Amino acid sequence: MHIFIAGGSGQTGSLVIDDLLGQNHTVTALVRNTAAIRNRIGLDLVQGTPVHKADIQKSFSHQKPDVVIVTLASAKGTFEKGSFLTHVICNIVSVMEEYSTDKIVYMSAFGVGDSYPELNFLMRAAVCITPLGGKFLDHEGAEQVLKATDRINFVVVRPAMLTTGDKGKVKFLGLRREKWEFMPSITRASVAGFIVEAAGSQEWIGKTPVISNA
Repeated sequence: MHIFIAGGSGQTGSLVIDDLLGQNHTVTALVRNTAAIRNRIGLDLVQGTPVHKADIQKSFSHQKPDVVIVTLASAKGTFEKGSFLTHVICNIVSVMEEYSTDKIVYMSAFGVGDSYPELNFLMRAAVCITPLGGKFLDHEGAEQVLKATDRINFVVVRPAMLTTGDKGKVKFLGLRREKWEFMPSITRASVAGFIVEAAGSQEWIGKTPVISNA
């Protein structure tokens, strides 16, 4: 597969790139600073930002991707609260439709949307009174954009609290009435592995799995 990734210079995104290249896929990564990622065979680095639709089009013009992966975090600065990721996903969806790329894997978070009630009471309070609430609102807006399009197959991955560490077994919370843990967590390496798996699989299309380490 050839993959376009937005967020490839981040902690999880860089691991996604490692996994993809390790499985002999090719990658186009749109990044603000190309020096932030080690260039390798199979990796095409494009300078720019998905805030600008033209930069996404430039990336797609290098090689049309089979799948898009987004591992961006909500950004501070010029955007109003809860709009950065929504804006970016609108841009990406528009370019995907233009180039007839029909699959995207989006990294959201446990607690976004209909998974919010499953958070423990401490995390629900944090969403209400800290900047985490704005970040979740941004993710929810992006998810809604993906769910509103009928021309693109989406997978929305909602990882539990992100940690460092090796890749481990992935557990799907709530999928088959599994017991919800008080403070589930998952390593970024495990998330990256699942995202790459989902990119090449039909199993999770149209779904929003909440994942943690078993």
